[in-house]
Amino acid sequence: MAPSALRIWALIAGLSMAGMAHAASSSSSLWDSYTTKNVVTVSTTSTAADTSSQSSNTASSYTLNFSDYSYTTNTISVTSSANGTKSVTYKLYQNIVYVANPVDKTYQSMNVFVPVTIEGTSVSTTSSPILLEIGVGGYMSCSTWGNTSVGTNGQLALAAGFVVVAPGCRGRDNVSGSTYYGKAPAAIVDLKAAVRFIRYNSGLFPGNVDWIVSSGGSAGGALSALLGASGNSTLYDSYLTDLGAASAKDNIFAVAAYSPITNLDHADMCYEWEYGFVTYNGSEVNSTVSGALQDEFEDYRTAWP
Repeated sequence: MAPSALRIWALIAGLSMAGMAHAASSSSSLWDSYTTKNVVTVSTTSTAADTSSQSSNTASSYTLNFSDYSYTTNTISVTSSANGTKSVTYKLYQNIVYVANPVDKTYQSMNVFVPVTIEGTSVSTTSSPILLEIGVGGYMSCSTWGNTSVGTNGQLALAAGFVVVAPGCRGRDNVSGSTYYGKAPAAIVDLKAAVRFIRYNSGLFPGNVDWIVSSGGSAGGALSALLGASGNSTLYDSYLTDLGAASAKDNIFAVAAYSPITNLDHADMCYEWEYGFVTYNGSEVNSTVSGALQDEFEDYRTAWP
């Protein structure tokens, strides 16, 4: 299939990721490693590099030019049960504000991890897929501002030669005074703005901007699925314009969505049906309420052919 065709894999945790192997044959070890339980050990060293960054903490309007940001060079040791231990040296670009006029740069920013060497061998990222690692849970806000670490999936991706992007976004808990500024559709708008920033910087941004793969679990999985399904939708244009998002497309190549919580109308029923027996703080939840929700979900489930 052509890279420009939209593909969405809504994968529940534990299923094989082999379907993405065609995206980059040199990176197949990443997808193989998802099929096992990985134990990741990380050790990090860091050296400074390139001091030409803009003063992103004080600017009132932010550049959309990726080349204006600086990086540090770090080394991690990634150990997985599938591929053993690999030493990965990478560039880390921190606190990249991906819109010109952010509501809150703490959340509307991202970190970029670019592999330089793997086990001492130089890596070219010209055609590397870009993993968009969505860290959202519970539709809450997600911030990577000031964070130097990369998630488990991101570590595996780096060790396979992928470029990794960790974006932040607003969420339902963002509040200033009595104003909640992270209500829907803020999260998906922010993530689209991040994708637009990447695509806008094609030729400057490391990796293949046509091979962006979004991955997340729970609400992060749902937002990944929505990001894949709503590429270039005009429904969000006014929000993106207000933020000063880059003038670029926001469609992505593929999605790996783990336990995506998209059906919020029935989520409580589903959780009780699946996890009602699990104790909380040493005791069971209210069995009457839990049982009623379980029964409602069973009715809902059996109503479908």
